[in-house]
Amino acid sequence: ATAPTLEAGGCKLYALGTSLNLGADERWVYVGLSGLDANLDASLRLMMELFTAPNVEPGTLDKMKVVALGAHQDDKKNPGVVFWALNEFAQRGTGSQLLHRLSDAETRALAQDRLLSSARRVWEYPADVRYVGGRSHEDFARLFASIVPAPTRGRETGKRIGVLRPARSRVLFTHRDMVQSQIFMYTPDGVLDPAAQVDCDMYSAYMGGSMSAVYFQEIREARSLAYAAGGGYEQGHWAGDDNKVTAGLGCQADKTVESATLAAALLREPPLSAKRFAAAKQSVVEGYRTNPIHFRGVPDTVLRWEEEGILHGDPRPARFARAQAYTLKDLERFATRFKESSLTFTILGNKSRVPLDQLKALGTVEEVPLDSLFPY
Repeated sequence: ATAPTLEAGGCKLYALGTSLNLGADERWVYVGLSGLDANLDASLRLMMELFTAPNVEPGTLDKMKVVALGAHQDDKKNPGVVFWALNEFAQRGTGSQLLHRLSDAETRALAQDRLLSSARRVWEYPADVRYVGGRSHEDFARLFASIVPAPTRGRETGKRIGVLRPARSRVLFTHRDMVQSQIFMYTPDGVLDPAAQVDCDMYSAYMGGSMSAVYFQEIREARSLAYAAGGGYEQGHWAGDDNKVTAGLGCQADKTVESATLAAALLREPPLSAKRFAAAKQSVVEGYRTNPIHFRGVPDTVLRWEEEGILHGDPRPARFARAQAYTLKDLERFATRFKESSLTFTILGNKSRVPLDQLKALGTVEEVPLDSLFPY
């Protein structure tokens, strides 16, 4: 509802050669300007006008509510969104991102004054300010401070994002009338550790990084159990966030149990192959060689390292050296830690086609109704 009208905002920005990007998620709000450096002053001032005194056409919020309510119903019909909701619920329980969305009643009750007030308060929060351009950082800092009335600078990390750690393996099943089944599997593995970056990269490349990796070759190619198969190691984003080992499959409903059982066996005892490892290692090493940090990406990269807890220096040279020296024995030592892990499976499928009683071999089975995954 805070979007400016085309006349009030869009055309003025266009005339300045400037684009304005906005975004928000559970941890931060993002505001981005890009355009001619000569027009930076005017662009910043216009940006602040759009936040503090936007020109909102009458009826805009009512139209947005209709669209949002329609999207709520579409979400429950979209298998991709439902599967994402099931995975969020499995990993985070009541902390699921989707369960914290507005309900239909809350959406209808939204008031324009509340939204406009929220937009104005954005600038009261601690902020990271990133600039790439021809001005010195001192000149930019003075300009920014003279226009944007943010009283505080610095980092606010927000809440830690963890994943549930069940004591025993479990299966969460949501029914949907469909021919295929979608399967996701995860096990937690402690909190983000930047020192383990190369181990995580090698494991991901070996297990699920390409069509020559373990999951694809063993599940799809060798046994024709799945249409798609992949996985690897997902590190937490911020220092203190949880890591997890994952696998994802798409298969025919009658192959659900066999596919999930095999994926679990591969995670716990991956087949070790010198040839497959050589391909995975080459992929990781070449990634360091062919992905330099371009100048526009420097601020984002440095702040990303800070989010991981790396406060001094560039970690890439040491990581590159370790990747080059990495061996199959190193990978084996890293993978062994998952042998006794409790696994959580999420399955979206048709319970008339998937034998739920056979899923009990994987862990405790719980049917999760659609209404438990969404607040609307």
